[in-house]
Amino acid sequence: MTDLPVVSVKGQELLTQFGLTPKAPPVIDASMLSTFMDCPSKFYLRYVLGLRPRRKDPSKDGNLDWGTCWHETMFAFMEAREGMLKERMVAGLQALEEHYPTYLTPDVDKMKRSKDRMIQQFFGYAKQWIPKEGNYEILRNEQYFDVLGESGLRWCGRMDSLRRVIRNGKIRVWDYKSTKAMGPTYFDQFEVSFQFPGYVWATSQMMTDDVYEITVDVMYTISKDLPPEKTYFERTFRYDAARLVEWESNVHMTVDRILGMLDKYLYQPEMWAKNWGDCTRYGKCRFFVVHSLNPRGQGRLLELRDNFEVSRWDPSAVAGEETDQ
Repeated sequence: MTDLPVVSVKGQELLTQFGLTPKAPPVIDASMLSTFMDCPSKFYLRYVLGLRPRRKDPSKDGNLDWGTCWHETMFAFMEAREGMLKERMVAGLQALEEHYPTYLTPDVDKMKRSKDRMIQQFFGYAKQWIPKEGNYEILRNEQYFDVLGESGLRWCGRMDSLRRVIRNGKIRVWDYKSTKAMGPTYFDQFEVSFQFPGYVWATSQMMTDDVYEITVDVMYTISKDLPPEKTYFERTFRYDAARLVEWESNVHMTVDRILGMLDKYLYQPEMWAKNWGDCTRYGKCRFFVVHSLNPRGQGRLLELRDNFEVSRWDPSAVAGEETDQ
């Protein structure tokens, strides 16, 4: 973050001067692991210092807010599954109305997204889902978990839905996604991620049944209208026992690396490597401006103080929690 010696009290003094207090996260989750693998420095800034860019321009968060609204709409629609279809649609539309980011309009969004567009896609989703809904028994929606495996691995998070496949009686995890970048390799990023096998592993710990499958249910949105069959895509991944053991071992190794770094370099931000190769992949990383400043002097710390806010992520909280502590 600045030109500090490898071992120095100065690092701690500077962080204190700018009101930045390093704190090890209470537990490591999939997002933290992925961030550490992408860029250890970003992991340190986001999850150890607890820094998040200030939302000066909400339109830059369009993808996140659009996805959040879609998740809330799906949750309301599925939670009302005991009611008549009209009641379920009303529940979904009410959630959409409550959570839609009002700033996201065709005038400012390259994808021409709007509330009307999401309503149209919601009706399209319901039309294609209802005929096949009888193939599944929805067990739980918005399932939070905090499990401890026999190996000592603690894993926390939230799954969108747990369902039983009527055909074979097997439990399957269900996850909603939204994207504007669908392509032939879109699903590959999820199959070998920390997240999906982690969901399956955690469900296996919570249930008496063996759980091996997860379905990703994707809503695709681009700037032009598409027929429903080209708007929604599903892919089911299967993780057998051997792959889950491999996932667990890989997580243990990565978590051990993180804990070792935290133990040695909690107050030495300069020791957390910057992966510059990913700074501009898929657009600029939000910490790009910090890493691009000259490390001499206090420029990076000034940038963090003026344009970032403290918002720590605690995946062990019941609902997942952002705090200013």
